[in-house]
Amino acid sequence: MKSKSENDFLFRHEIMNNKIQIHDCSISHSHKELEENNPSKTFGEESNIYVVFTKGLKKKLTFNYTDSHPMLLPSNEQKTCVRNQNISGFEYKKIMIININDLREKVLTDKNTYKDGLTGKSDI
Repeated sequence: MKSKSENDFLFRHEIMNNKIQIHDCSISHSHKELEENNPSKTFGEESNIYVVFTKGLKKKLTFNYTDSHPMLLPSNEQKTCVRNQNISGFEYKKIMIININDLREKVLTDKNTYKDGLTGKSDI
């Protein structure tokens, strides 16, 4: 078994009664490695959103071909984008927040702060 050092992922598993038990899990990264793997920019391609890290690794964040206008948030752990939806011939938009690490998404808003003068709706 390897000694615990930076950048090692160590684990030991046992199979007992058809169940896997995992022991002694650890992940560690040097401060320099974490700095070099920070997101440096985000961009849209084919209506999906990508992030590029400082080491050049590109990661696809969305997969539904409806997203545009990406922007990294100051924490560098999340990004925002506009999600475009066509429902029954009407265009709707949502402002989404996506976590770069685990791809969890949530709707920041899908409403304007005012109602449209013609339709009376507050959809974006």
